[in-house]
Amino acid sequence: MNKQYDERQIWLNSKYSREALFILMGALFLNAIVNSFYGPWAEPMVEMIILVALPTLYFLTQSVFNDSYLSKKESLKKNAIYFGLLGLLMAGMPFVYIDFSDFQNQVIVNGQLSDRLTLFVGGTLFLVASLVHFIKITSSKYE
Repeated sequence: MNKQYDERQIWLNSKYSREALFILMGALFLNAIVNSFYGPWAEPMVEMIILVALPTLYFLTQSVFNDSYLSKKESLKKNAIYFGLLGLLMAGMPFVYIDFSDFQNQVIVNGQLSDRLTLFVGGTLFLVASLVHFIKITSSKYE
């Protein structure tokens, strides 16, 4: 057993992990139905990141707001800053090489989300993770 986490944290993390797995299975099932009947809606890498982001954000949000995310030695503020910086870097990278005069044709290609959005979607995941941490920090100050 990991001594950095107490029993309640371990129990909650396993509960949220199980729930996140069910969310992932549901998202994969819905994705399979959409792909079977309507065709692909995004490039494979973008599709995968979006499908993985759903349960990841669920797990992160539940864990942070129920105080089961961090061990005794970790800091919410430090994690929020690191996630935010990484998110800004990743989300901003695609805009460095996108031609804005033809933006629509670069984001959606042949009716699918383009793989140019891979870094943006990943960066957005980190930005939302940072936002969740900052909300928890702010709400903790008023309790």
